[in-house]
Amino acid sequence: MKRNFLSILCFLSLAVLFSSSSCNDKRNPNPIPICAVNFVIYLDSFDQDLSIGNVKTFNDKRGYTGCFGSSQYKGGVVVYRFADDEFFAYDMACPVDHFYGCMVIEFSDMARVAPLEFECLCCKAKFNILDGYPKGSGNRYPMRKYKVTKERDRQFRVQN
Repeated sequence: MKRNFLSILCFLSLAVLFSSSSCNDKRNPNPIPICAVNFVIYLDSFDQDLSIGNVKTFNDKRGYTGCFGSSQYKGGVVVYRFADDEFFAYDMACPVDHFYGCMVIEFSDMARVAPLEFECLCCKAKFNILDGYPKGSGNRYPMRKYKVTKERDRQFRVQN
């Protein structure tokens, strides 16, 4: 009886240990702070320059809030338009060197990127533009990804 009790106690302790660590990984799998992101892309007006194959950067003036003003973080949101109704949105802060204010792309109204990749301006780490995961070795964290959903014809919401 005592042996069964110890076995059950050991099993429950391990279950709690593993479930809590995997939960933390799912909520925040990289060192980039979780910031409130919620804005709309308007392809007929403000954002008509976001054509297929291009990227556009967004800052706090468009609904990106929660982390600005921090001395340890500098970022924004970069949106890549892959197809007519398909977008990918990521935090601009580099997961490797974000404490130094490093970003994977400079702020601009519109920019063209290297073939399907972002490159950190400081550490030169490269990330796949379609999933945000690092290319090559030496970096284990992906870029922080945001959801892009269609609201109306030619309007898409970016949020976390």
